[in-house]
Amino acid sequence: ENEITNDVFMMFQPGGRIEVNFYRWFRIGIGAIYRMPIGIDLKDGQGTVYATDNDFEGIAYSITFKFGLF
Repeated sequence: ENEITNDVFMMFQPGGRIEVNFYRWFRIGIGAIYRMPIGIDLKDGQGTVYATDNDFEGIAYSITFKFGLF
């Protein structure tokens, strides 16, 4: 049986975002974050490693479209 043990970790995600008004009722936003996990070490009962900090570390981007009265 390959049961993964519990793990406690922290995720620090500094980032930034910019929004631009195109019309009174429409905005577009772009952003980016950098994920910095601390303490991820998922293993099963036999010591096989399934995930570490490096598997979750990296840059993530986003784009949003907002509609409404602002």
